[in-house]
Amino acid sequence: MSSNPMKTFFFNLRLPLSREESDVITFLDKHFSFFDSEIEKLLYSKDVDKIFPPRFYTELRDKKESIRQFSDAILESLRLYLDGRMVEAYIIFDGMMDKIQDNIVITDIKGVGVINQFFRIRPEKVSERRELFHIPFDKITRVKAYRYSVAGFPCLYLAGGPCDTPLSLCWTECGMPHSFSWVEYKLADSSLKIPLIDLTLSPFASAINSQNLVTSALNHEPINDFLIKMVTTYPLMAACSLVIEDKNQNFIPEYIIPQMLLGWVRKNDKIRGIAYFSCSREPSAKLFNAFNIALPPSKSTNVGYCKKLQKEFLLSKPELIDISDIFLTLRNNYLDVKSFRDWLKAIYSNYLAIDSIREMLSICDSFILLYETVINRKKLELSWAHQYIETLNLVSIRMADKKYFDLMVEQAELFLPNSVETFEKCSEIWDKFKVIKSEMADFWDFDIKQFRANATDFQYVV
Repeated sequence: MSSNPMKTFFFNLRLPLSREESDVITFLDKHFSFFDSEIEKLLYSKDVDKIFPPRFYTELRDKKESIRQFSDAILESLRLYLDGRMVEAYIIFDGMMDKIQDNIVITDIKGVGVINQFFRIRPEKVSERRELFHIPFDKITRVKAYRYSVAGFPCLYLAGGPCDTPLSLCWTECGMPHSFSWVEYKLADSSLKIPLIDLTLSPFASAINSQNLVTSALNHEPINDFLIKMVTTYPLMAACSLVIEDKNQNFIPEYIIPQMLLGWVRKNDKIRGIAYFSCSREPSAKLFNAFNIALPPSKSTNVGYCKKLQKEFLLSKPELIDISDIFLTLRNNYLDVKSFRDWLKAIYSNYLAIDSIREMLSICDSFILLYETVINRKKLELSWAHQYIETLNLVSIRMADKKYFDLMVEQAELFLPNSVETFEKCSEIWDKFKVIKSEMADFWDFDIKQFRANATDFQYVV
């Protein structure tokens, strides 16, 4: 555990949250109480903090009551909503958001100096850009309820992040379809800024994020404002970051506060949307340095698309990606693994039957089975395959370590005592396995490397 009280505070409040068997109100009520106690611990430890100045703790103590009121308002809104008093619920939430908005982290999509790319996908072949825009207003019966949109009203969802990572996040969030069409979005005007509530700058997601925020905070002026906003925003982050227990339900309580937040954004003339990190149950979604964006359209017509968003974004030409085609480009890797497997199998069967070689054979056989399954079964659910590749990669990395080589030599010398060729044979096997491990790693990275987007022909949606 970190010795710095601020990092410990972040570590103890990691997101997203899973309510499991608890109802949403009971869970958040208990979690907000825990959050309040963690603030007290942080304030109590101010004298041992050697990084952040005392004035931060003074300001946090001054803000503590308003933060508790924010948590209480969220809980009361939930109670009223679930009691069927939706209008009263929104009035309370709306009033508290108006009161606290200056203490919430805001970020901009910018047209100048942008390091992020923005993507949207659809799990089928499409030819027109508008098919990857928001659902048109005259097709609202197709709009289902999502985290940041209500049934019957469309919202433009994008994934953003450095380089090609948001495209991988799109694919993961969409359920890892076997084939899909994608487009890249970019701002039409380089001077344009689109302000968003930022629920992505979360030190609460991982230990890495905690460390990065502490480093980042030291480079922000003023440090106090930056960190106070992070802590103040936490109740909203938590209420909007509940993992969905069952997406097949007709009503999803995890959506209540996010949908209220989007309603507040729609009536706010200073904020256009919400940026948030993935709450997917898929573990790989958390590995990408990427985030999601929800942009509600301005409804000035009953047909077509939001005129404002149409003018603000250019879309690339839609392109189709098929996972089987990607695997086919790596066929030589597959053949190399198969050839190594056959060579190693002969050694194991005829000469050196030790556990370390058996483990290498198992890794190779698993990889071969995975490749052949993906290639031959077009309707394969790929989420398990992605986890399968992750496990193979992690195990093979461990096996390519020098310690594993030493273990293999030890096993070989026990199996063939006094053999002068044992060390040389183990060295040959280990050197070849390191090469094969690298070729298998290309498949582990396929969702990022092979999805690298070369977007072309940017145009407006018409």
